[in-house]
Amino acid sequence: MADLELGELRISALPVLHTSNPTCGYRIEAGGRTAVWAPEFWEFPARAAGADLMFAEASGWDRRIRFRGGGVGGWRRPRCP
Repeated sequence: MADLELGELRISALPVLHTSNPTCGYRIEAGGRTAVWAPEFWEFPARAAGADLMFAEASGWDRRIRFRGGGVGGWRRPRCP
């Protein structure tokens, strides 16, 4: 997971903090446009503000999910502004 710049293409790796494994989402900027990939989140990610396109985690769980290392998630749906 790292940032990348190639000409006008800029990809920023942005950590997802609530998982038990290193995980990140990406902000992709090129040609004056921005796309964001948000793999999973508790609250709407600030990195997605103003993006032209957002790819977001599509799974939803109505019960807690136990992650390796003792973390939990999936028990409430994220709220979007």
